[in-house]
Amino acid sequence: MSIRPASRNRAVIPAAVILILTTILVYGQVAGFDFVNYDDSTYVFDNPHVRAGLTPDGVKWALTHFWAGNWHPLTMLSLMLDVECFGVDPAAHHLVNLLLHLANSTLVLLFFYFSTRRPWPSLFVAALFALHPLHVESVAWISERKDVLSAFFGLLALLAYRRYVRAPGRWPYVTVMAWMTLSLGAKAMLVTLPALLLLLDVWPLDRLDPGRPLDMRRAGRLVLEKVPLGVLSLLFGLITILAQSSAGAMATFGVKPLGLRLANAARSCWLYLFKTVWPSDLAVFYPYPDSIPWFQAIPAVLGLAAVSAAVLFLRKKPYLAAGWFWYLIGLAPVIGLVQVGGQGLADRYTYLPLVGIFVCLAYGADDLIRSGRLSARIPGIAAVLLLTALGLTTWRQLESWRNGETLFRRAIAVTENNDVAFSGLGRYLIGVKRFDEARSYLSLAVQTNPGHAANRRTLGEVYLELGRYQEAEEWLRSALNLNSEDSESWFWLGEVFRRQRRWPEAAAAYRRSLRIRPAARGHNFLGLVLISLNRWDEAMFHFREALRLDPAYSQAGSNLKKLRGLIERSRGAPPSDRRPDDRPATGRKAR
Repeated sequence: MSIRPASRNRAVIPAAVILILTTILVYGQVAGFDFVNYDDSTYVFDNPHVRAGLTPDGVKWALTHFWAGNWHPLTMLSLMLDVECFGVDPAAHHLVNLLLHLANSTLVLLFFYFSTRRPWPSLFVAALFALHPLHVESVAWISERKDVLSAFFGLLALLAYRRYVRAPGRWPYVTVMAWMTLSLGAKAMLVTLPALLLLLDVWPLDRLDPGRPLDMRRAGRLVLEKVPLGVLSLLFGLITILAQSSAGAMATFGVKPLGLRLANAARSCWLYLFKTVWPSDLAVFYPYPDSIPWFQAIPAVLGLAAVSAAVLFLRKKPYLAAGWFWYLIGLAPVIGLVQVGGQGLADRYTYLPLVGIFVCLAYGADDLIRSGRLSARIPGIAAVLLLTALGLTTWRQLESWRNGETLFRRAIAVTENNDVAFSGLGRYLIGVKRFDEARSYLSLAVQTNPGHAANRRTLGEVYLELGRYQEAEEWLRSALNLNSEDSESWFWLGEVFRRQRRWPEAAAAYRRSLRIRPAARGHNFLGLVLISLNRWDEAMFHFREALRLDPAYSQAGSNLKKLRGLIERSRGAPPSDRRPDDRPATGRKAR
């Protein structure tokens, strides 16, 4: 809060240091956390490009390929750099995320301090940003490197824009564009940055006076000024839509009608606010509602309109309008009007948008102090108590991110009918060979969402590991009936056949999997089957393909070496002595 004497204002520096140390204390436990079996395999430990570290081929791949339904080359390059420096070590990845979060908290403080010269509310905004439990997901989830990295470059763009406003010129503007490009290259979240900068033009940068009639000429110049940034946003927005479409991640209006999307968008805005005030029952995945009653949807929409009108009416307090619309505009890309994925909402989506709500709270309290209607001591004590409570809640919430089991058990405990949580826990239990438990949770996943092919496929994997091959085949075929282009289902069907020594059927299933999506693991296991069919030259080719796709795939290298030895030993031997090497091998599973 604002304390007028200069000597007290200087106290903001040690207070900021205490904030950073407190954030480290709260989040430091992530150094002991593991990867989780929810996207971390896709981004890091089962991604051959990332596991190879920072290489020329990896850089080329990151810049030229979509991955996980996104084009985010800066995120992939940062993960490669982690591996280059520290290896495939979850502690290192977690700590880099934490360092970025600390940097982001500091940048929030610097931007508002330099823009308003009001140190205490600026510090309070940064403290809420650093310690709020809704931000745990963005920091503790290694796969959300894209979130904290995009925010880092986006906040640098804000600071560069403030400098440009104070000293306009070509190079300051180019600097803004450069930081924005890097932000969008990490994650296309800040496609709304041009609109957010227009808000900042009103407050706190004071380029437009909300207390006076709108100067259309000046406003027009400010809008035109943002056109190059808008073109950049449009370009990255189109790339993102193309990437999501190529991965089949975008829901059609037949699956999620426009009316339901609008209702869920309005409802989500209020749910985020509720979770901001009362951050309980947080989970990694919230299922999308099948329907939203009109008596919930209509008040949600009208409530948003009413608050928007109210903050516009309060022209003498422009930070209220700036903060509120920062929140709404910041959420716009992920609010679900263009629905990607099956979630109804997600904690990570609030990482930067909540800054707007924190601004309303911090600068509103500071105004009350400045007006003399509130003693500085009361909000100061309240702020310390609030931040202490948030820090403790964040500490407890972090514990659910320790590994895949804690993560999904938490989601199951606080949500209903969550097939993603059932499936995620089941996949974790497969990885630790607790197959009977895994079967129970995966059966719940199928019951909850019978139309989701991946749940059926994973249940088929469990029956395969239990040696119940007929049931495994039935579940995998039912998955393929729902999605005949699922390469993973074809791969595991090949495994069912291979373990029963049904070599021709296994080879056909593996080939179908590889036609859909070439993968090192598929080539390796097809090679094993071809050895058993005495087609050694073909087997050699597939082992080499496996190593080409993933040079670190040791099992393919070992199989290639064994095959070469088998060929050498077979030279000159009677044909009857040429035995195929059909010993079972364990495939690496993406968890």
